[in-house]
Amino acid sequence: MADSNALGALSDKVREVKRAFYGLQRREQNLIMLMGVVILIAVIYLVAMFPAQNAVAAATKKLEAKQSLLSWMQANEEAAKNAAKSSQGASRGGNKNLLGSVNQAANRYQITLQRSEPEGKDKLRIWLEDTSFNNMVKWLHFLESKRGIAVSSISLDAEKQPGLVSAKIVLKN
Repeated sequence: MADSNALGALSDKVREVKRAFYGLQRREQNLIMLMGVVILIAVIYLVAMFPAQNAVAAATKKLEAKQSLLSWMQANEEAAKNAAKSSQGASRGGNKNLLGSVNQAANRYQITLQRSEPEGKDKLRIWLEDTSFNNMVKWLHFLESKRGIAVSSISLDAEKQPGLVSAKIVLKN
């Protein structure tokens, strides 16, 4: 019953609007119809076209980012392949390759290994004596950041001369 009352009130309003519309001059009626078409076009644009344009813009931006990433990956492809080959070779060589990398880096930082011995499959225990602490820290940083060789454990003793240490270090490949 409430629906029929609301429907009746609505039809009364529609009749009122029609009467007012037909009571206008022909020129005014044409102007109102033109405004209705303009409003309809604006609503269609806002509901359908505007969101679609935003989606296209977002997709274009995403595509440009992915193309940029692809270009970077293609430019660095050879370096990645070389790094993968060298890391595979290092893992196959086990302690021999670990010892070689450690010795090579030690020479670079003027560090003399007093003794070294393998510990398990991928660890190496080394002893240093009267070694510059600063050089040792730089050497260990180089091993970890450039060679992927981490310090598993370390024991340091200060020497009588300032800046020098003795160390027992376990390195892990």
